Amino acid sequence: NLPRALGNWAIAPHGLVLVSSPPGAGKTSTWAAMVEHINTASTTARQVVTLERPLEQQFDDKVAFICQRELGADTQDVPSGLHATLSQAPDVVAVDVGSAQDLAALVEAAELDMLVVASVTGSGAVDIVRRLIDSAGERKQTVRQRLARRLRGVVHQQLAPTADGKGMVPVCEVLHMVPQAAEFLRGDREIEGLQAIIDSPSHRGSGMIGFDQAVLDAVQSGVVGAEAALAIARDAEALRPRLANLRPTAMPAPAITLASSTAAAIPFPMPGDVDRS
Repeated sequence: NLPRALGNWAIAPHGLVLVSSPPGAGKTSTWAAMVEHINTASTTARQVVTLERPLEQQFDDKVAFICQRELGADTQDVPSGLHATLSQAPDVVAVDVGSAQDLAALVEAAELDMLVVASVTGSGAVDIVRRLIDSAGERKQTVRQRLARRLRGVVHQQLAPTADGKGMVPVCEVLHMVPQAAEFLRGDREIEGLQAIIDSPSHRGSGMIGFDQAVLDAVQSGVVGAEAALAIARDAEALRPRLANLRPTAMPAPAITLASSTAAAIPFPMPGDVDRS
């Protein structure tokens, strides 16, 4: 039940991808699923280096060659780990971010010819972009320009119990770097204005979706119940009357339990599958 965009971003040759959630809401499992997708769906062998705190998953080499490093044990921190990794000329660096210093290092790394996939604790796609920009201090405008060039997208998720009560599913907000979003970042308007671009129905075809719309879609598809949806919605009062008028259009999808014990616990939809975006 993850957005198709994540699978596309995972096999991109370069750029920056961010996976966000509150603590305990599955971002590490989604991040690991992206790494495993790189490991199985890449058309050529790719060298992947992970910087994790702690090591929660073990990846077996398939298409990719994966070197896992634990922050605090194998390398001191994210900035020094990224610096040391450059000598290996990796194709992908997958990072667990913990501080503003880490965020600033991500933007620098994303300027290089590799894909950077990072998990970040946050409250939404716009919140994560704001924190990236704020991490630059007086160089905010420079970072905005870099993000406009290199950011592939941000996915922010919450977990919700399935309507049948048998599992949990991720409900995801997706910021896809469409031309309008890139142009917005190049300007100097307050970053909160980016939310209107995410929420705009005109960008749904690209995979962009705001969080409360994703919640509404999950209820309409029958995957999540209305009460569970209201519990995670950003604006529950605005969503309540819209939920009251919904009629589910499909039977509940099979529950996909997010498990930290298996890197491949969350399969991505493959070509030919139904696109639920």
